[in-house]
Amino acid sequence: LEFNAKGKKLFSYPHSVIENVNEDLCVVDMQGGGKVRLMVFDKKFDQRFVYDGKDKMSGAKPCDFGLVRNDSAGRLFLTDFVYHRIHVLSPDGHFIQFLMTVTDGIYFPFALAIDSSGYLWLDCKMTRNENSFSHILRIKYEST
Repeated sequence: LEFNAKGKKLFSYPHSVIENVNEDLCVVDMQGGGKVRLMVFDKKFDQRFVYDGKDKMSGAKPCDFGLVRNDSAGRLFLTDFVYHRIHVLSPDGHFIQFLMTVTDGIYFPFALAIDSSGYLWLDCKMTRNENSFSHILRIKYEST
């Protein structure tokens, strides 16, 4: 999966890739110049949607996605390193909420895992100082 049906290159720099529970392929693509997007394809590799974080629900703010992960319901979780938040999307790519933000005391979220009990494991800083120690947080996720 490198080119679309018209021969155009799909990705600039694929950074994080997962297969969702609905068999969608989810790719965080870093485009350069501070642009990043989540591209999602069905099992036939037809593009389902692209999420760049700039929709009405999320406030159309810039994003710096690092990792994409999914839960057992197919929701997608994206770490947003520079803007200190976790985006939660429906399996169809609709923004649900920011799960954790600076308001919750997280900075520079860069690693994320979701276990079978519904806990999120987040590796992040607890201050704006990039040289501070990272912390691993265990967060119970309840959809809203």
